[in-house]
Amino acid sequence: EVHTLQPHNETQELKMECTGCSNFCVLRVQVENGAITHLEGNCCHRAFISAKRQLGISDDQSNKIM
Repeated sequence: EVHTLQPHNETQELKMECTGCSNFCVLRVQVENGAITHLEGNCCHRAFISAKRQLGISDDQSNKIM
């Protein structure tokens, strides 16, 4: 599934399936100003990378996660 981000001045909460490993965790991702600010539901460290890929977020935009 492809997720489309809203304009950069809005906060979005998205639900997506992680594709980082074989657990396929259901992630809840909060995106603000084009960066992931909150991520939950993951069982391993690969979820952040999976969410970034699915949302098309580059590495320089991803340093805001709390």
